[in-house]
Amino acid sequence: MAKLLYAAPAWWGFSATTDRNCIAGFVQRSVPSGFCEAGLAEISTLVDEAEDKPLHKILRDINHVLFQLLPHQRNLYFRQSIQDIKSISYGQLTV
Repeated sequence: MAKLLYAAPAWWGFSATTDRNCIAGFVQRSVPSGFCEAGLAEISTLVDEAEDKPLHKILRDINHVLFQLLPHQRNLYFRQSIQDIKSISYGQLTV
């Protein structure tokens, strides 16, 4: 299973639905043979986790080499306080 998931993020997006169904069938058939565990999640879920894993490692470690190349986190809370709004509106008000 590890060999299948190792390169899956590189080719999974280019595979057709029929190819994905064949791979899922292969994984289901490999459970009785003992190649995979019985409680294994679907292959699409495992590939999604494999795709997200490297990015999450970079995001969590500020000492990672690629961390400095990420865009800075921004505060998405843009609402101004009432005092700021009053001072702007009174300052720009012309009589």
